[in-house]
Amino acid sequence: MNKKYLAIQFILSTIFSLIFSLIGWVLGADYGGNYGFFNFQGLVGYEASGGFVGSITLLFGIWLGLFLSSKLYKKEGNWFFVYLFSLLYFLGEFIAGYFFQWGPKNILMYVFPPVIFLMFSFSFQKKYGRTL
Repeated sequence: MNKKYLAIQFILSTIFSLIFSLIGWVLGADYGGNYGFFNFQGLVGYEASGGFVGSITLLFGIWLGLFLSSKLYKKEGNWFFVYLFSLLYFLGEFIAGYFFQWGPKNILMYVFPPVIFLMFSFSFQKKYGRTL
């Protein structure tokens, strides 16, 4: 795999994940402020729903970045591992936020770990199961 493809994949996934998570955060905060939301990351109401919906829409931004970079370079990735690791990320985020009242305090802590993790899971070769 060439470095230019990985750089474009990382940049697109980061940009779209930031955009989508901010949009999700605003929409989630609007919903939670008006209708209430369960306790998440030690917060309630608009603060909790903003973080929860922002973490979900972050995954959609990463998927869009991976999809666009694969179409741009005409490469096929392994979407099975992306969906599997996205589900594991979401479950880990939910368990950490709901049961342990813990969550990242910085937007970059939300963005970079799943971008890098999903980017490399997208690179798994289908036939042999090896990375890069």
